[in-house]
Amino acid sequence: LDAASRGRFTPARVVSQETETGAPPMFLATPGGGRVVAWVSAPEGGSDGSLHVSVTPAGAGAPLPTVTVRDPLGAIEAHGEAPPQLAADAAGGISVLYAVGKEVPGERFPKSALRFIRSADSGRTWSEPTTVNDGVEFGSHNFHALTGAPDGSLLATWLDARRGKSGVWMSRSTDGGRTWEPNRPIYTDPTCPCCRTSVAVAGDGTIYVAWRAILAGDVRDVVVTRSSDGGRTWTDPVRTRADDWVYPGCPHAGPSLEVDAQGD
Repeated sequence: LDAASRGRFTPARVVSQETETGAPPMFLATPGGGRVVAWVSAPEGGSDGSLHVSVTPAGAGAPLPTVTVRDPLGAIEAHGEAPPQLAADAAGGISVLYAVGKEVPGERFPKSALRFIRSADSGRTWSEPTTVNDGVEFGSHNFHALTGAPDGSLLATWLDARRGKSGVWMSRSTDGGRTWEPNRPIYTDPTCPCCRTSVAVAGDGTIYVAWRAILAGDVRDVVVTRSSDGGRTWTDPVRTRADDWVYPGCPHAGPSLEVDAQGD
């Protein structure tokens, strides 16, 4: 939307023509008024495995040259429920969290690693990728979310099956993503294994995390928990709505969270 258009959309602009096929596109408006679009190129079903980021800094009439990231660990996954996640701060920092996949003989699904890059200058230059999950680099680490907290830290959540069953895990970075704290579980009861997580932080630092749980009777409803102590402890999850949706499978439909100025 253009602020001067009073609710009317501006003409569409193609940003991914140079990649032939654009998958899992994500859009972010930065605090300063810039725009960020990220997507994965996926010709031939995803064999390209590259991340592309287009940034239009605040006040700029045209975007910067599109940045293409080919991760040294392998192909970047193009999955509709696990797209690249974006966060930005008022100082011009832009962060991207994405998943690299690895085919393992005999395994039904690829193993994955959560990877992170950051630009400290509104998209002009980017860091080398770092790994967010700890332990075994490639495992069941996927369906991720990313947000920036008021104190400048970054929070990542995802689904992780390192304990045998899919659960919700998190990590925090206090140095712009250069290093990440030891991963910690938020929820280890049955969790829908292919529905993305979501994370948001209120102005007072309260962290909210949402996901799709597997409840008694194969009910798969969205639940939310919160932490008031930086993620050390969490409230019992509550359902956002008691849909009582019985579904004997994973619907690939995760939640989205946002906190308003009142903390709601």
